[in-house]
Parts: sequence; structure tokens; C-alpha cells
Amino acid sequence: MRETQPEQDDEIQAFRRWFSSSRTRRPGIRGSSHVTQCEFIPPSAVKEYLGANQRVEDLLTSLFGKEASRIIDAEVIREHYIRPLAILLVIGEGPMIKHFVQYRSLQDHRLPYRSCPEDFPFSSDPNFFQHFHNQQWQFCATDLEYNMNLYLHKEEILPIIHKQEIGHGGNAVVFKIIVDEEYNKLVPQRWKMPERPPHLRNTFVLKTYRGADAKEQYKAEHAAFMNLRYDGKPSPFITAYYGSFIDDGTYNIVLEYADRGNFEDFIKTTPEPSTDGDMIEFWDRFCSITHGLALIHGTPVSTPTGIPVLLGWHQDIKPANILVFSRSGTSCYDVYFKLADMSLCHFKQSESLQHEHSDLDAFGTRAYGAPETFRPDVTIDSFPVQVRPDVDIWSMGCLFSEAAVWTRFGWKRVLQYRRQRQDEIKQLLDLDGEHLFHDGDNVLKVVQDIHGHIAETARPIDDVTVEILRLVADDMLLNEDEPRYSAKQVFHRSRRVIKAIRNKFEVSASEVFWRKDEDNGDTSDPEERPKTPPSVPPGYIDGSGASSRVNTSTTARPISMQSASPATSYQSSHIDRFNALSINTRDLDHQQGHGRPQRGTMGETSNEAGSVPQNKASLRRSHTEKKRSNSPRRYSVKYFPGSFSDPPSPNQDSKLPTPPPSSSSDYPHPKSSPAADNHIPPKSKYQRHQEEPKRPHLSLYEGLSWKVKKKNGYPSSLNGQENLTYLNGRDHIFVIDNTESMRAHRNDVLKVISLLTYMLKVSDPNGLDVCFTQATQKVNSGKSTKLSTAVSQVAFRGISDMRTRLSHILQEHKNKFGTTTTPSGSWYRNAGPPEAQKPLSFYVLTDGKWQPNDVGPIIIALVESMRANHLPKDHVGIQFIRFGEDSRGIDRLNHLDHGLGLKDIDMDIVDTTFWNGNIWKQLLGALNSWYDDDPD
Repeated sequence: MRETQPEQDDEIQAFRRWFSSSRTRRPGIRGSSHVTQCEFIPPSAVKEYLGANQRVEDLLTSLFGKEASRIIDAEVIREHYIRPLAILLVIGEGPMIKHFVQYRSLQDHRLPYRSCPEDFPFSSDPNFFQHFHNQQWQFCATDLEYNMNLYLHKEEILPIIHKQEIGHGGNAVVFKIIVDEEYNKLVPQRWKMPERPPHLRNTFVLKTYRGADAKEQYKAEHAAFMNLRYDGKPSPFITAYYGSFIDDGTYNIVLEYADRGNFEDFIKTTPEPSTDGDMIEFWDRFCSITHGLALIHGTPVSTPTGIPVLLGWHQDIKPANILVFSRSGTSCYDVYFKLADMSLCHFKQSESLQHEHSDLDAFGTRAYGAPETFRPDVTIDSFPVQVRPDVDIWSMGCLFSEAAVWTRFGWKRVLQYRRQRQDEIKQLLDLDGEHLFHDGDNVLKVVQDIHGHIAETARPIDDVTVEILRLVADDMLLNEDEPRYSAKQVFHRSRRVIKAIRNKFEVSASEVFWRKDEDNGDTSDPEERPKTPPSVPPGYIDGSGASSRVNTSTTARPISMQSASPATSYQSSHIDRFNALSINTRDLDHQQGHGRPQRGTMGETSNEAGSVPQNKASLRRSHTEKKRSNSPRRYSVKYFPGSFSDPPSPNQDSKLPTPPPSSSSDYPHPKSSPAADNHIPPKSKYQRHQEEPKRPHLSLYEGLSWKVKKKNGYPSSLNGQENLTYLNGRDHIFVIDNTESMRAHRNDVLKVISLLTYMLKVSDPNGLDVCFTQATQKVNSGKSTKLSTAVSQVAFRGISDMRTRLSHILQEHKNKFGTTTTPSGSWYRNAGPPEAQKPLSFYVLTDGKWQPNDVGPIIIALVESMRANHLPKDHVGIQFIRFGEDSRGIDRLNHLDHGLGLKDIDMDIVDTTFWNGNIWKQLLGALNSWYDDDPD
């Protein structure tokens, strides 16, 4: 007799309620259009419910009575058949589980069954397998794994919890998707990928091809991404490809999500750079995409006969195909630019790069396309044309041109620039709506004019732009008969240009800050002057690099040494591999027929670092000096107006303009002009010694810039670095308020943790501690990366009971007040003498939005214990670092800082400050009254 499932049983009813609960089920999609909304139950939810104590035993008892334990081992169910049991219970066939456990082919990891397994049990119900088959999918959502290449069943559920169309073109539609975290295996943990904001960890792009040519375009783009990998990893300069799948006539590719949009969006919504640091940072990031283009143009591949070169053409380089990704810095220019859309990429294999190669034109971008790809007559549009890879160099030159206009004049001028090109094309070729950069052969006059205007009106911060435009004019926007630079040459030369300009401005900025007192007319006794340069006054330069005391349009400013190339060890490895796999740039030029005579311009000398002449006039040279063997240059001298080879005019000083002296500063400034000196009487020696020194100021942005420079091997120092000595020999404990309200500040928390732990890791040999208000775990490590990773992975949820959690954390250390510990010995040395407890610094990162429990009493109790043990005030410091602008949270933290009466007994161990304020106040405000009083 067939056993039936007792639906009225309490355990079966409880299972039904769990199965139907909205808390159990998660949203997903399925079907060829990927728009059918459906739900699924993840394996973790099944294991959590059925894996609970005695739940499987109770269900088996409901199905088989008191003899259940002799029929089936519950532990075997939990280990190998937990999802089959759940599916059987859903379709009312629970008793059939006793047949499943007899076959390994029916175990949990074999799901889903696409066809009826040979060992599937028989039933009196002829549709038994069909019922099982239909219900299994909600328990078997598809894992999205790196490098997947799947054919999906029409019933398979994709664990995509959000899907939004963000673009379309041709046969492709592009969606922003969010993948359920439990199913997201698209980025292997072992990789050291460029920084990715934690809130975007599960966000990707789904590109879906439909239509007649969908299969061919999908195959071309898939092949292009696969060809551009090193050791199975994507390039950091090309949008990452994670996998693909085919589903009922649609072809799908999963790609990296660009949270800042494309380059068009970037220059439309981002203000043009206004400081030296921002300008160099932008060009450094933007020029790095030529590294990705160099990979496309020549990638070594392994074959049985050797290592030939895979030559590629992108052929669709335009603003929409340069994607922009956030980095971890605070600057809006601290981004990744990456090449995207490989659907028109094509490749051919060659034995070397030493010969000129061509391939059929792929009919890519028109507005940014090279002259040789232009087809003005529709009757010949379909005729095949052979093109070289350097058609992409022309397109890059067009992008550099528009980027230069944006950096100088902003987005509206870019739009005007496009309209001017349209007008000239209309006049020359009688074509409407075409904003090309050429007339079919040569560069448009309006392009030459705008470049010349930028050079004529260049500010000190535009030096790098002028040099990039020279690269564009000399080696990129050339007609078909003139050899253009290779992508690798553009990459290396742009790096040398940027490095040289950066060094120039850093030297100039140093001269502004550290100029000798004699240069400022100081007549004080040299013996009484500081033997080392004083710290840079806080407020002299804010976190963005803009001066609060001087005119930013004429002042040299220190800049970030951050470099997008390399910005991380992952990027560095790609650059090193790229250099190792290629021959010398100059030799390659000669072998390819792209050689040029040695030119006396920056970046073309024997000095690889490059050097920048001290005046702008000598940076430029007339195009009349340039000789080409193939054809005359169409560019006129007007392209860079003025006699660029002439000596500089008297007003073109070789040094950067300097700030005017300020009567409010103790710090010497270089002499700017006699007129300026007349406004400020010289200070006497008595006045100089009586004024209070300025507190060193370090912004979060400056600190993160210092960290990047230091990790990349650049010499660097912090303003106020001597303060770190005061923090040595202390235990440093971070408390992260990982509540739901702090979720919005997660990225900012990571920036603060990343910098503070990096600065403090050498101060505490025993490692730094990171604790959480919503978790009992404590992470101890001497590596800031490990601590930052722990913070990035913790869940932000609930409302914290700050009083209870902070009490537990403080109590652990309060119990050690007045005690000593004996260091452990080893086989080669005896244990050292007893050591007293180290001083303690607590850093609480919070928005102050806690449960309504007063934290003040536990701090007062801590102070009373310190006094009872005769401990000094600086034995403990509690620094609250505030996030957000919640008025109640601000009042709560201000009360802890000023309302506990601790200052009256000279035990003020509490301070509060904003997360984006002075870093030295964050580290010292609770220990040092000078910083405690800093209004920041």
C-alpha cells in the first residue's frame, strides 16, 4: 500500500508555513526575456531550517512513525539529501525519501535533474517525476561563477534580485543587475582586483544580444574578452568580463558595472579640474586606458609552435565606450577609466609586431573614426577597406582633444566644440549632423584652432594638458600617410609627461613652502631660526589642494602622487608583464617603419623620467619644425600660436607664481613683488617668538594620497608626521558601529579605517584590534589590509546598544588596570621583566544613532577606576569619530565630549570629531588638549 504524507501533522504544517514565508523566499528571474519574476529558496535557508536540532528526526517521525530511526538515518539526510527531502515534502511525496537515500545518483549535489535519472524511484502517480522536476527549480537557482559559459534550461532561475535597463544599441540591450550575494561567485576571492566599493560587490552589467546577428556579435565579443586575459585574469584597463550564458535564443555576457557611467557622463557631471593635483590626477587616470588599447593591438599568445602575437583592432573607441569606475579615494577624479564594448573587436595572428599589418574595417565609430575609415558616399559604404590598428590611435587622439577642452573650459564648451565641427563639415562636405575631426583627409581647422587657443591661454595648471595636446598633434591625429604612434608609445610617453609635470609642480610647491627666510627679507638671527622646516600651516591648503589664503589661479600647490599606473599591485603586475613581453619602444618604432628622428622634446630624450623645461614657451614647438618623409603636414603654425621656439617673454618666469605674504602666518613665504611687501610690515623677532604655533593639519584626502605613494615606493612624508611618535607604545582599539543607519556611510568608514590602521600599524607591535557593535568578533592584525577587509565584509544591521557593547569592550581592558604581565620566553632567551599595561586608545566610528541608553556612566566609571589605580589622564583616550549629520547623534556625542565634567577633574579623556576632519585630531584629540581644543 502506498504511504501518504500526513498533511495534518504539526511538523508538516510547520514546514508548509516556512516554505510559504516571504522571509524564506528571494526574488529571481527566468525565461528567455529574463523578465519573468519568480522566487527561489537558497540552500542556506533549507539547511538552516531542516538542519536545526531534531527537525529532520521529527519530520521522519511524522512520515514513518516511531520506527523512523530504524528506516532512515537522519544524519545521512542532513548531509546528502536535504534538498530532495524538501522538494518531496512540497509535492506531498515525503515518504519517497526512503528510496532516494539508496542511491548516490540522487544526492543533493546532483540537482537539478534535467532528465529522469535512471535510479529515480517509481510511483503509482505517473506524473511523479514531472512534479518533482517542476518544483526543483525553486531550490536550484543557478550559481553565477567566473568564466561560466552555460546553456540554461528554460525553467532555470537566475539569482538576480534587481534588473534595470541602462542602455541599448543595435542588437544589444544593457542592464544593471544585482546578484544575490550567496550565488555571486563571479569574482574569485584569490584575485587582487582594483578597489571596488563594497556596496557594488554584487552589482554587474548584463549585456543581452537578440536578433539576426546576435550570435555572431556575441561570439566576437566573448572571443575578444578571452583573448585579452593574462593568466585567466582581465586587464585592469579593460572592462572585466566575468562569464556568459545562452538562454532560449538570447546570448548574454556578464560584465563589470561602471558606477560612474561612461566618459560622456563623467565630463557632463564632473566639474573641470581646478588644481594642479586634480589636473594631473585626471590625466594620469585617463591616459592609462592606452595600456588597455596596447594589449588589444598586440597580445602574446602561446601556441604549440611558439609565442606569436595576436594583433587586434578595437574600432569603436568613443566617449560612450570608455567606462568610469569609482576608486576608494575622496577626489572625484580618483577613478578608473576602462575600454569597453568589444563587439567590433577583431584579431589576427602574426609571428611578430615588426611588420605593418592590416585587416578589414569593422565599420565602427564614425564621429571619432580615422580619415581612412570615412565613407561619405553611401554607394560605396559597403566596399571593404583595409585598415591598420592605428585607426584606434586616431580615435584616442579625438578623445584626448575633447578631454583637453573639458579640462580647460568645461562641458558646455565641449558641446560648442562639437557644433563647430559640425558647421565646418557642413561647409566642406555638405553633410548634416557629423561632428568628425577631419575633412576626409586631414584635421579640421576648428580642431587646430581650439588646441591653439588652449595653449595660448594656458594657466600654470594646464602644462600637462598642453603636453598631451602636443602628443595628439604630433603623433596621433595624423592622416593615413603619416605614421601614427603605437598604443604602447602613447602609453609610455604620456606616463613620462605626467611624471615630469608632477615632479615640476612638487619642486615648485616645495620652494613655496620651504624658501629660506633670507629670501623673504627676514633679518632675524640665523642661529635662532628653526634648523628644520616647520610643518605646513593647517588651512594654508585644504583637503582638495585649494589654498584658503592665496589666489588658486596663480599659486603653486602640492599635488597627490597617486598614480593610476600602477595604482595597485594588480595593475603593476599587468604593466610589468606588458613591458616584459614587448621589445624596446624606440626599436619597435624603427622596425615597424614608424621611427622618427630624435627630437628634443620632453619624453623623447635619453632620460626615461623625462624633464620639463621651466617655461611654457619652451614646452611647445612650431609645427613648421616638424618634418615628415611621406607627406607635408596640413597643420599650420596657428595650431600652437606664438613662436614656441622663441625665448620666453619677460612675463613668462621660469618659476611658478608664489603666494603673497600673509601677516597672519609665522611661516616665511617667498617674495612675490615689492608692492606686496609694502602692505605687510616686517615682524620683529619678539613678535615671531610670541605667537602661538599652528597645529599641523592632515586631511583624509592628503592621508590617502600619502598612503598610495608610500605603498608604490614613492618617497613621501606626512604634514605633522612627528605626531606618530606620541602614539607609539599604545594599544589601539577600533570600535565600528555597524548598524543599519551606518550602512550609508560604509564607504567613508572604509576610507577612515584604511588610513588610520595604515598609519598606526607600526605603533602597536601586538597588532591593532577592530571590534563591532553588532557582532562579538574581534579582529587583531598588524596588517591594515586585513583589518579593512574585515570591515568591508561585516554586515550593517539593526540598532546598536552602544552602552552595553562599549561597556564589554572597555571592561576587558579596565580589568588590567594596575596589573603587570610577564613576557613569554623562548628556548634561546629568558622571559623579560614584568611589564605594565600599555596605554589605550579607543576610536569609535559612529553616527550617534544608538538605543536610548546613556553611555556617559560607563565612561565616568572608567575614569574613577583610572584614578583609583593612580593612572595618568593619557593612559586612556576615547575618540568618537562622527559620520552623518543627525542632530540627535551630534548632541549625544557633544554631551560625551563636554558634558561629563571630566575637564573639571583634569581627566578629559573623551573627544569627538568629524570623519572628514583633521586626521591628527582623530588620533590625538582624546589625548592632547591642544588637538582637543581644535575646532577642526
